[in-house]
Amino acid sequence: MTSSISALLGNTGQANYSAANSALDALARQRRAAGLAATSLVLPMVLDVGVVADNDSIEASLIRKGLYGIDEHEMLRGFEMAMFVSQTNSDCVSDFDGPKNTASGTVDESQIIMGMEPRELAASTVDGSVDAYWHEDSRFRHTRATMDELLNGNNANGGKDGSGENTSFAKTIKAAVLEGHEATVAAISEHIARRMSSILMIPFDTFELDGVASIASYGLDSMIGAELRTWLFKEFGLDYPFQKLLAASLTFNKLSDVVIDKMGLLVTAG
Repeated sequence: MTSSISALLGNTGQANYSAANSALDALARQRRAAGLAATSLVLPMVLDVGVVADNDSIEASLIRKGLYGIDEHEMLRGFEMAMFVSQTNSDCVSDFDGPKNTASGTVDESQIIMGMEPRELAASTVDGSVDAYWHEDSRFRHTRATMDELLNGNNANGGKDGSGENTSFAKTIKAAVLEGHEATVAAISEHIARRMSSILMIPFDTFELDGVASIASYGLDSMIGAELRTWLFKEFGLDYPFQKLLAASLTFNKLSDVVIDKMGLLVTAG
């Protein structure tokens, strides 16, 4: 069965898709426990065939999340290995009379995961614009430790955790609050616009922070909107509805005012 790496890592705005692929993983595990042949092949994005190859925005979105793709040849090798493992291990259990595990560990081999090679992941997350949302999940601590070893020396924090950027922004906000409301709005607007620049992969200078152009006018769709909403919540604790993000009247400065109200910065500034 062809599963997806989204079942393993999750994916913003795709809970249903992740759940459906998790069901395939669980079915393969259940069959292996019963001594039956099954393998769930967990695929990352495939770059040269399929939906990602036909949609540049999907590929760009997955790359921003610190993931990497495989080509058709690698995918076919995955199919070959999955069928080989299923065949060899189905022969290990005979005369089935109830759930059991074999000495060869058939349950553990119910899944073949592609797209989680630490060296490739490390290379894909070295860009500061990448937001590897799964990176701090404790379930991937071993993968993260290997990635950090590979990245050691490439940057100050030994990996992409965003701590340096967040510290810098906190200092900027603190200074802006002391200057007053206008400076605080400008600082937050720039911070949000720089995030949008990273998500949309367009130059920061393209954005009009103090004008009438809406945030949606720069190309906000459902996938990018979900990503922006997640970031706003993580960054400011702001749970902002997607429909409001699409409003023609929502400029960067107006969204910044919402953030200021949420964080209580107006009281501090006054």
